[in-house]
Amino acid sequence: MALVKCPECGRERVSDTAEACPDCGYNVRAHYERVKEENEKRLEEEESVLSAERESEEEKTLEEETASKEERISERQNERMESGRYLENGFQIQQKDIILMSVLGIRCENCGN
Repeated sequence: MALVKCPECGRERVSDTAEACPDCGYNVRAHYERVKEENEKRLEEEESVLSAERESEEEKTLEEETASKEERISERQNERMESGRYLENGFQIQQKDIILMSVLGIRCENCGN
C-alpha cells in the first residue's frame, strides 16, 4: 500500500488500494491496477521487440561467420589445388631430368641414379 495523489481531484495521501477517494469518490485502486496492467503490457511488447532485434542480429552474425568460413575453405581448397599442381609439375620435371640425365649418362648425386 502506498499513499498517492488522487488522479481525479488531486487530493494528497490517498491509498492506492482505496475503493474510492474520500473527496471525489474516484476508484483509485482500479485506476492503479489499469496503470499497472498497461505498464506490464508495454514492457512485454518492448521485450518482444528487443528479443526479435537480438535474434535478427544473431542471424546476421551467423550468416557473416558462415560466409567467412566458406570463403576460407574455398581459399584453402584453391591453395591445395595449386600446391598439388606445383608438386605434380615438379615431379614431372624431375622425371624428365632423370630420363635426360640417364640418356646423357650423367649420374644424379641427390637420388643415386
